[in-house]
Formats: sequence, C-alpha cells, structure tokens
Amino acid sequence: MRKLLTFAILLLALIPVNALMINEPSFKFKVNHWIKDLKISENGTFAVCCDGSYLYVFNSSKILWKKEIRAICIDICGKYIAVGDTNGNVYLYEDNSKLVWKGKVDSKVSSVAVSSNGCVVVCGDKKIHYFDEGKKLWEYKTVGYVAKVAICNNGNVAVAEDMLGNLYLFVKCSKDVCGHFFCQKDWTWEYRNGWYIGRFTKLNSAYPFIIKISDDGNYILVNGGEMRAIYIFNKFGYLIMKEIADGLPISVATTSNIDTIAVGCDNGKVCVFDRIGNTLWKVNLMFGPALVDISPNRKFVVASSVKKLFLFDRDGKVLWIYDNFDDKIDFVAVSNNGRVVAGSLNGLICFFRSKVKPVADFEFSPKNPKVGEKVTFVAKSSASEYIWDFGDGNIIKTSNATVTHAYSKPGSYIIKLTVRSEDGLTNSTSKVIVVKAIANPKKDNPNPKPTPKPTPTPTPNKGWLPISLPKIPGFESAIGILAVVTVGYAIGRKR
Repeated sequence: MRKLLTFAILLLALIPVNALMINEPSFKFKVNHWIKDLKISENGTFAVCCDGSYLYVFNSSKILWKKEIRAICIDICGKYIAVGDTNGNVYLYEDNSKLVWKGKVDSKVSSVAVSSNGCVVVCGDKKIHYFDEGKKLWEYKTVGYVAKVAICNNGNVAVAEDMLGNLYLFVKCSKDVCGHFFCQKDWTWEYRNGWYIGRFTKLNSAYPFIIKISDDGNYILVNGGEMRAIYIFNKFGYLIMKEIADGLPISVATTSNIDTIAVGCDNGKVCVFDRIGNTLWKVNLMFGPALVDISPNRKFVVASSVKKLFLFDRDGKVLWIYDNFDDKIDFVAVSNNGRVVAGSLNGLICFFRSKVKPVADFEFSPKNPKVGEKVTFVAKSSASEYIWDFGDGNIIKTSNATVTHAYSKPGSYIIKLTVRSEDGLTNSTSKVIVVKAIANPKKDNPNPKPTPKPTPTPTPNKGWLPISLPKIPGFESAIGILAVVTVGYAIGRKR
C-alpha cells in the first residue's frame, strides 16, 4: 500500500497540473462482445463503436441508434460514418441513421476511411478499393496484405500500408491536386510509386500499423521502418520528419493538418511534438502502456494507462483525471470541444462530457458606428448558445455566432457576451462600443455661406439663336434709324 501511494505521489509530481479535477462519465454502457473499434465525431455530438455483431451510435447520455452489422472497422468524417464488416460489406451512413449506400468487396474489410464528401477507401486481403456515391471507381492489388488506409478531406488523395511495410499513394490526378504544373490529366486516378513512396519493413508482426493523411492531402504520417520511428512525408515523397520515440509506439495520433503528433509508448511515456520534430511536451504515466488521441484542432490530448484516463490541454497541463475505470482501457478518442470516449476490449464504453469552459470572445464592425447603423457582432468560438446583452436594454439568445444590432441613441454601451457549451458550461466577456450621433449640418455649421443662384440662360424664340451685339457708342441708335427707314421703304413699295 505504501509503495502504491508513493507511485501515485510521484506520478502527480511528474504530470504538469494546473487544476487537478476528477471527471465522471456522463454515460456508460456495456456491449455483449469485444469492442473492435471506437471513434468520436470532431464536434463531439456523437460517437460510434462496433463489436463484431452491432454498430452503436451514441451521445453523452444515450444510445441514439444501432444496426445489426458484423462491423469490425469504422471511420467518421463530418456527418458520415463508414463501416466495414467481416463479410466484405461496406456501408455509408449519415449520423441520423440514414443508409446512404451499401457496397461489396471480395474479402473481409480490414480498414476503412471516409472523406467529408462521402468518398470511401477500403482495404481487404491484398486489394485496395475506392468508392464514390456507392460505385467502385477502381481497385488496386498490393504486394502484401493491406493493414491500414486513409483518405484526405475532399477524397482526392488516398494512402495505404501493407503488412510488409510498403506504402501506396493514389492521386486523383490534375495539376491542382498532384502539384505537377505540366500535368495534362483530367481527374483520372494514378498510382504513384518509386521515389514518391517510401518503403519500410516491419520488424515485428505485432507492431501496430499507423498511417494518417492531412485534410489537404499534403502530408502523410506513418510508423514502421526503424523500430520506434515516426515519419512524415509531403505529397511529393520527400521526408519532412523522422522522430525516434522514447519507447515502442503503440498509439500515434495527429491533428487534421498533421502539425502536431502525439505518441503513446509501451513504457507509459507520452510525447507530443510538431511536424519538424520539436518536442512540445512529454509526460510519463508510469503505470503501463499509454494510449493517446489528439483533437483535430490540437486543443486537447487524451491519454490512458491501464485503468486511468487523463485529459491534457495543448500545453500539457492536466485538465481532469478519471481513475476508476472498471476495466483496462483499450480505446480512447477526443473531440474538438474536449469530449472523450474510452472503451475496453471487454465491451465497456464511457462517454465524458467536457469540463473546459468555452472561450468567450467576439468582434464587431464597424468600430465607430452611428445611430441607426447596423453593427455586426461575431463570436470567435463555437457554443450551443450565445447570449448577447447590448447594454441598451436589448438581449438576444441565439444559437448563431453572428448577430446584428442598431442603437437608437448615441453614447457608450457595454456589450456582454455569454457563451454556453453543450455540457452546460458558461463563460462571459464584455467590451465597450461608442455610438456616434448623426451629423446635423445646421448645428455643425451655424453660419453657412449662401449658395449663389445660377444666372438663367435666355430661351430663344421659335428656334432662333440669340445674338450679342458689340457695345459701340451710337451703335444702337444707328441700328434703330436703319430699321425705321427699312420698314418705311417696304411699306411705300407695297402701296
């Protein structure tokens, strides 16, 4: 007992702690068979697990729906859930349980990956298959049995790794995607090999197969080759980083753009480093093998050791601990808002709500509005509810991060924003806005200069143009006399 207490004290001394908090699962359930896979959506609104007999979709409080599928691998991207089963069936579901399509391959599915637009890459035995809108566009035969596949966010780049350590990359080829300026291909798929793909040999058949691709398809993360090595390539096949872990990596996770990597080792060590190999922070969980996951936005890292669960922030500070898991933890996953799911092979699943307050911050424009002018307010964080107090007696409660408001009187107003997360946590912030009065020309300029009246232009009669005569002394009289004489002469002739 004394040794155990000593270990516990030493553990807390080694882990950077800013606010040690114990979290409890908000939802816990047990399935009848061994868990095969467990994932959580990026926004944490739902999670998915499979046990070889059923597919379960659940949230922080209940099971939303389930399907009787012999599923052994799953993947989530946006609203889509891709599923592969032991009979070679491939399913694409939406998170509302709608079956989008069902496909078939000629072997048991060993890995599946889905993009945000519903493209799915699947592997089984020695083949890689690609589906789009339920149609198989192509398949590729590999050297060894395929272990893992991955796909970028828009589905234009797919990668795979076989059990011999060979890597495969497929590009939906055009100069905008593959990067070659002189590419003349118009969206045709191409397999790249040779210098473009590195080749590594696994040293141990039990060594985990890990392959990830960034959302934009520009970076690929893989383990293998040298023992304890983690590699990152760019899309042209150049080695960007090679990092040797402090132990045998049994769990590797990365962000959506592969700028941060978390590694959990067999000796309980957890290390987080950036894309070029700089160590950001590390910790030793000590009690056993460490499993890790990192949120796509890099804000959270979850790690487990035997029956203990830890949530860290991006700087390596502990946010909460759960040390009462009823079984050995074999799966962990974390969302962008700090929600966590964990599970054991024996079928125990736990969902943990976030204990982290949402960020309360906002911007507004224009910065110096006038009375009656619409001002746009934009919250800078995601939340389930936004409460805007504009300081003039008007309060708005909405789920939208953007609102508009106009002030009826000039003056200084204190704007208060309160954000509420899906887990009921709130945070507030305030800013001052100065509203100016509308300009009044008479008040602002009491002695305005009179505006000169324009001189009217004489209008000609019956289309004749006016003629200006020169002002010569006696000229007008001469003209008058001449006119009288001319008129008299004309009258005399008529008589």
